[in-house]
Amino acid sequence: MVRFTAVAAAFVLLLCCSMLKPSHAHVPDEVHQGYEMLTDLITVHSTIWVIPPLRRLTFGAKLQKETKHYIDVISTNGSTRKKELTRLRQLDPPVLATCTDPNPRNKVMEEILFTLGSRVVKNTMLDLSDTFDVDFFLVQFGSCRLISSTAQALLKFEKNEERKKWLKEVSDQYKSLRNEMRSKMIIKTECKKKT
Repeated sequence: MVRFTAVAAAFVLLLCCSMLKPSHAHVPDEVHQGYEMLTDLITVHSTIWVIPPLRRLTFGAKLQKETKHYIDVISTNGSTRKKELTRLRQLDPPVLATCTDPNPRNKVMEEILFTLGSRVVKNTMLDLSDTFDVDFFLVQFGSCRLISSTAQALLKFEKNEERKKWLKEVSDQYKSLRNEMRSKMIIKTECKKKT
């Protein structure tokens, strides 16, 4: 009887401990890296609010109304989504910045994206020609597509239901934003052709 009680107690203790312990299912390194890329892209979007004041202070250059509007929308979306993603990355299984495979190809890809992004931002912000607004929209078309596509790709590998829902929302939101900006751009270029 004592032996049965000890075995039963050990079993209950083991069961309770397993329920308290998070499951931490294995997440492939590529998924961690995908979340890092998505975080970086959204972080960049959260900081573009600095473009109008920097251009105004540095060059005395004003932006067109639509460009300023989309800078505000993109920046606000980026700030909101960045906060949400920071919280969601902690959920089980966590998708944090630590990867077990320090793959050198990933470092190269990070460097390529950083260099390309830096050049685009620098060239766009320092451009005083009449094409600034067009260039801005073209850059945002690409970045919105990249955010939407990255979220869509991560969705295929995601196990956490709350993150799945969020990734779908982000993918749809940035796809919609891109399409909205595209329609404004088409209307604007059509109007310029007619004049």
